[in-house]
Amino acid sequence: MQYNSNEYEPMDVTPVKPGDYDFTVIGATESTSQSGNDMISLELQVNVPGRENPVKVYDYLVSTPKALFKIESFCGAVGLNFGDDELVADSIIGLNGRAKFVLGLPKDNGNRYLEVRNYIKAEGYTEQPFKPVSKTAQKQTVPPATPLEGDDLPF
Repeated sequence: MQYNSNEYEPMDVTPVKPGDYDFTVIGATESTSQSGNDMISLELQVNVPGRENPVKVYDYLVSTPKALFKIESFCGAVGLNFGDDELVADSIIGLNGRAKFVLGLPKDNGNRYLEVRNYIKAEGYTEQPFKPVSKTAQKQTVPPATPLEGDDLPF
């Protein structure tokens, strides 16, 4: 095996303490959660005072009634309008905010990593009224498709 020792950059191993830190959204991907709900996976670059390099933290915004508080909190932290009822992953990349970070439970390797405890609303953010999803809206069904005349496709 060959390697180039000139490419070596020592890692910053300064311990990271829980606290309130600024972050930048450097990655956001729309996907579906394991339970089938819309979700955005976030990659946050966290600027920790006293560390030479920022820390990456991963978080998830899941579209369920019980998790709307987190989406509202995230919107407040980055200055988006929660009342718009939609987040587009590509449009939140590059946004800045502040959050309270804690050390999560130990992972399989025994290490503990920073996790978002909650997002901190930006100064001057005006909270939008919460619009609960009605039971009828939750149970709306889509009628079956009507085949087109002359359509002989087997599916």
